[in-house]
Amino acid sequence: MSIWKPGKQKFAEHLLENIKTTSSINDKGKLQYDGGFEISPFDLLSECIKINCSTKSSPDVNLEKLVFDVIENLIKNNRIIEESIFIKEFNRVIKKKPEYVKTSPYQVVIEALIQTPSNQKLSINDCDIQVITKKFSKKIFLKDFSDFQAKSIIVVNCNSYSSDRAQVKAMDSIELIRAVWHLSDQSRWKIETQESLIKPHNPIALGNYCYILQQDADVIWKKQRVNFIKNPESQSMLKIEASTIKKGSKILNLLTLIRESNLEYYNLLTNSMIQYIKALDSMDLTNSLPLIWGAIETIIKKNNENKYDVFINRCAFLYSDHFYVKNLLELIKEHRNNFVHNGTENIRLTKLFLIELEKIYKSLFLFHINHASNQRSFEDAIELLSLPVEMTALKNKKKIIEQAIVFHSKTKAVKSGN
Repeated sequence: MSIWKPGKQKFAEHLLENIKTTSSINDKGKLQYDGGFEISPFDLLSECIKINCSTKSSPDVNLEKLVFDVIENLIKNNRIIEESIFIKEFNRVIKKKPEYVKTSPYQVVIEALIQTPSNQKLSINDCDIQVITKKFSKKIFLKDFSDFQAKSIIVVNCNSYSSDRAQVKAMDSIELIRAVWHLSDQSRWKIETQESLIKPHNPIALGNYCYILQQDADVIWKKQRVNFIKNPESQSMLKIEASTIKKGSKILNLLTLIRESNLEYYNLLTNSMIQYIKALDSMDLTNSLPLIWGAIETIIKKNNENKYDVFINRCAFLYSDHFYVKNLLELIKEHRNNFVHNGTENIRLTKLFLIELEKIYKSLFLFHINHASNQRSFEDAIELLSLPVEMTALKNKKKIIEQAIVFHSKTKAVKSGN
């Protein structure tokens, strides 16, 4: 399998070409970058790599250091820097040198406007999460956070190779938990009587700062979360009901099973969940619509597929009233395209479409986790969703398949050349 993320191979090839002319070994025998930008091509190259690490205790891989060392080894040994040689050396090095997956325990604490019936202990993405809405026992902290004034916090314990990576892991795990709860709850979108009163429901507003601590370290890193801009007037404390938590626990258990049996399918599902929660988070409904549309596309399309009719037919497959769903999605597609190409938008209609798209996303997501938990592949799911929805067409297709089975069971395969 390719080590490149979808759509990143050509860019990676371009970076490798760039490395030939911008990197060299200096007088101290170390790799140096001779370009004029702070970010180097081998830093960018690490962002193009898709890696599935099988090390359960330390799943993180320091890709930046790994790529840097691979390039350094190639240059020192006067080997050609090209895609096939880079991939071969990359795979050899990561298997041979376990230091690239060495991690340290970190704790990330963040304020959250959230209320649960009881304190929660959760686990996802190799992160142990505690949601605490009452008194904070010092036993849960690696160090006493004396300046923390929050009434409700989320504490994430995880292993990582740096504080920056620990923050990313922790925030991703929190986003996934939030997505699980919203998938387990009733829709929060509402249509107000006046357009001026339309505000997005804020699903568990998070504070602006993370507090990050490495175990056995004396320094607490206080880091501001970037790209976090919200209107305080729209923020509201979300009350998570016991029934929602119970449904959410079932989803988390299924996701754990999927991760162990099919990591690629798991990554696809969790990527769509992040898109889904970003759609609910957005203060701009114009952004919310393409975000939730993208979340649906992630779990309904194969790579490089770009046909709206295929997308729409697969969504409609799950519904008995597939005619209604297909026509609804056609309207949403036209509405979305009108804004993209002409800049025209009806904000009230946008919110109505968001309500419908969230329902469709929930149905598709639940279909996928039940499908994947039975150790079936994403490709199998797409093939199933691509079948005709009309019963007559399905029966005709069944007859053809049965005829093919009978034919091949009675005849021997023709050998090539005979």
